[in-house]
Amino acid sequence: MKKLVALILALALVLVCTACSKKEPAKTEAMMTYTVYNRTGEAVTELTLTDDRTGKTFTGGPVEDGASVEMSINAVIESDAPDLSLSFTVAGGSTCQTKVIQKDCPITLLPVVGEEAAVSFEKPEE
Repeated sequence: MKKLVALILALALVLVCTACSKKEPAKTEAMMTYTVYNRTGEAVTELTLTDDRTGKTFTGGPVEDGASVEMSINAVIESDAPDLSLSFTVAGGSTCQTKVIQKDCPITLLPVVGEEAAVSFEKPEE
């Protein structure tokens, strides 16, 4: 009986140690820079990049159609991926939002249809 109790206690100790040693994914802060290209067919009047984990924002704009702007944000990265939102408003009044989960990539804003925006994470052809 003593051996059974000792075995159960040893097993419980192993389980507790295993649970305590599990770590959360590494979180680091990093400066990320994005070149945002406006190919919407109209001016972008407001442009905001937000770190969804911390609420930090970087605001840019206006950006004329065919132009680009560089945006940098010091954001928290977890498991090598940022958790950012990009929102923009065009001259016609439509506001759109999209998620950005890549580091340091080009972002091309494409024409807005209603409240829907198409966004490409590739540099546009010149």
